[in-house]
Amino acid sequence: LDTESRSTIESIQRAGSTMQEHDWNTAIIVSDPFHIYRALMMARDEGIRAWGSPALDSPTYTIPRLRYYYTLREVLAIAHYQFTRLF
Repeated sequence: LDTESRSTIESIQRAGSTMQEHDWNTAIIVSDPFHIYRALMMARDEGIRAWGSPALDSPTYTIPRLRYYYTLREVLAIAHYQFTRLF
């Protein structure tokens, strides 16, 4: 469990380094359902073969107003990530 990273990409990069050190080939990413798509995209871009497991009991998912906010935020984060990959 990574407690040092402050962003998804930083966490994915740290996981990739740890995986290389231990010669691990695959990973399971556990996160909020709305966050899985971007996390898996980042993992793929870092060369990590990963599967997603949504945390369906997360408060940011089970509380409707939080789910709405974070889903919208995630849509913007996906667009930002895809844009920054171009440059």
